[in-house]
Amino acid sequence: MEDSVSSGRPGAQPSSDERPGAGSSPNAGAPGDTQPHANPSSDEHPLEPRDGVDDAESAPEPTPVSTSLDVDDQPNEDLARAKRRRPESLVELYTVPKAAAPDLLTGLAKHEAWITSSADQEQALGLLSERDPDLAKTRTLAQHVATSHDGRFAASFESFIVRAVAPVLEGTPRWPPQNGDDGPTLFAALLDHHAAALGEKEPPRRLFNAVMIAQSILMARYRLDIQDAVPLLSRTLGVPAALRRERRNPRVVRLRSLGDTRLTVDSLRTWLDVLTPWIERALEAERTAEKAAVDVERLKGIVDRLEHELADAHRENERANAEIAKLRQEIDELSDQKRGATLARRHEGSQLRSSMAGFLEDELLVLLSAVREGLELNPPRVPFALERLEDADHAARTKVQWLRSSD
Repeated sequence: MEDSVSSGRPGAQPSSDERPGAGSSPNAGAPGDTQPHANPSSDEHPLEPRDGVDDAESAPEPTPVSTSLDVDDQPNEDLARAKRRRPESLVELYTVPKAAAPDLLTGLAKHEAWITSSADQEQALGLLSERDPDLAKTRTLAQHVATSHDGRFAASFESFIVRAVAPVLEGTPRWPPQNGDDGPTLFAALLDHHAAALGEKEPPRRLFNAVMIAQSILMARYRLDIQDAVPLLSRTLGVPAALRRERRNPRVVRLRSLGDTRLTVDSLRTWLDVLTPWIERALEAERTAEKAAVDVERLKGIVDRLEHELADAHRENERANAEIAKLRQEIDELSDQKRGATLARRHEGSQLRSSMAGFLEDELLVLLSAVREGLELNPPRVPFALERLEDADHAARTKVQWLRSSD
């Protein structure tokens, strides 16, 4: 049986101590650890076994069972029988009963050997069709290669793991990955290519395990992170079977997954460690959205008020422009009147000057000349001169009266 821990979703890491980047787990292979044998969010039912993760040697019972390393609770006389042989090669991993991937990696790490021989790899690849037809053990190996021992096995085991899934993923766009490839982009293309099969109620177990093996490779070597993988897997795999029925209660299904009795404390911690950041992010996004909605309503009110003020300002501007146009017209009219009055005054002045010149020259000067001539005679003709002076006085007074009457 494999040392595989479910976190309640496909592709979850084996334990909270063996997540990517966390290094080797101090509890891997330690006596007393119990591992779950089902996925709490399985498509059929939260209590059903996971497809492609548990070995054929896993116990079918839904209650927690001990792995081959869980020997503290065994009677002393059974201790020797409960211990298992540590595999020293990939061939032994696939052929020795109860051989586990963590034991193989631990043994290699002790000798600072980060990969087995080429001959061992070739022989192991030849055993897959018989010893690991669904790639369940290979998936566990890939998971531990990616997440244990500080990821030091990831590069050296990549070639073997890629060749192991090659028959299943043949024809997948951009697979296998090359140095410098973008993990999220490759994983999205892989899931899109196999979306129809993976979206079925019961996806092909071998294909599903191959996809999860690819996920382990991309997480370990090509910058695929949990926040990239989870949404892509969710969209591709769809909802659990319990939520595909006509009568469904998502809340009950999720509560049943959370309360699954097969979850150990540590696997529940791992499951919660995966979910909590997403839930907190969702709640924060919801609070932000609510605050944004309030701000939107407030800003809409401000915009409406400003639009009304702008409309009033436009109307006031139109009124002011009309008033300005009216005043300009009045100014133009006054200017025209002023120009007309100036011209009239000039004309009247010209007429007045002409009239005065004619009066002085034709009437007054003539009378004055007659007075001078009368006075120059010897003897002077005084009565004639006085008569002409009276005529001049009368003419001057008449002219003055005319000038005053024309104002």
